[in-house]
Amino acid sequence: MDQSDRLISCILYALTGIGLGIVIAIYCSLYGVLTTINSIYIIIFTALTCSFIGYLFPNLISLFFRWMWNIFK
Repeated sequence: MDQSDRLISCILYALTGIGLGIVIAIYCSLYGVLTTINSIYIIIFTALTCSFIGYLFPNLISLFFRWMWNIFK
């Protein structure tokens, strides 16, 4: 996989991380978990973590879904 493909998967993982961060921030604010951490920090942390994972392991999501598919098949 060349660098342009890795960059595209990194951007897609970052966008997914933003969505995941929003969901985690809403969950934390509704149920009182992690009240000392600002919601924007949660969103930024998940976006950066997901983009880092997307750059290092660009095929991880497809492998995960195949693995889950084989378990529940």
